[in-house]
Amino acid sequence: SHRLFGYIITDISKNTHLEDFFNIAVEHAATVLTLDYQKQTLRRQIESRYRDLFVQDLILDNVQSLEEIENRASHFGWKFETALTAVLVDIDDFKLKTIQTISRKDQYYIEDIKDSIFHSAVQKLNHYFPGSIYTSFSDVLICLVALQQNNINDAMQQLENICDEIRGKSIDKGFTATIGIGNYYPSVMDVHKSYKEAQKAVKLARMQYKGNRTVFYSELGAYRLLGSIYGTEEAHEFCQHYLGKIIEYDKRHNTELMLTLWSIVKHDWNLKSSAEE
Repeated sequence: SHRLFGYIITDISKNTHLEDFFNIAVEHAATVLTLDYQKQTLRRQIESRYRDLFVQDLILDNVQSLEEIENRASHFGWKFETALTAVLVDIDDFKLKTIQTISRKDQYYIEDIKDSIFHSAVQKLNHYFPGSIYTSFSDVLICLVALQQNNINDAMQQLENICDEIRGKSIDKGFTATIGIGNYYPSVMDVHKSYKEAQKAVKLARMQYKGNRTVFYSELGAYRLLGSIYGTEEAHEFCQHYLGKIIEYDKRHNTELMLTLWSIVKHDWNLKSSAEE
């Protein structure tokens, strides 16, 4: 076949008419391939858009029934037969770095880094937890991770290890990430609850640890109650009532009593450790 192809090419090179015909055929073939590629790309984009809309409806509780979920899931070959937990991978200060970036080239570079972090996270989670699905909002990746209910504790420990690896990958790329993990629910109808819990876990992790942590909502304890009032007017008034005098004293006398108090609390009232800091 190679020899026959060689004869054809040789014959074409000697015959201008055949050469013109050959060029036209190649141009037509290139056009057909381009159109087919565009068609396939468009199909994937549409499928990705519908997939994202479906996952977003799940986490925002915009579904009416289990039957609706099963019908829509069947289009993607999904079956929700195991417990699900929501995992949020939230890149720390991503929006701030994007705003501070001046050139369009640098903005594209930062977006590429984000996509690389998210792609790596999805690959790792799907490798260890097949059947997991995902979507993204700006700088946040949301994964609904499928857990085997007969070994939830081991699965949760493995999930924490994987999330720590994802954070390590982010650091390698020049960013840190805060990862919140909600409780697991046997029914897909309740996965929106896990999503809200994962959101709160991220928020409280940044309050308590300044980010770059993997945090389970179930392990937050009393901080879960504090999260519900954080940033409210009532919380501000409460702080002013008990801490206002110290804050005002620091302002007037250029002292650091609030910083001292914060250090004492952080070290669980160990005065020696606080003094060293």
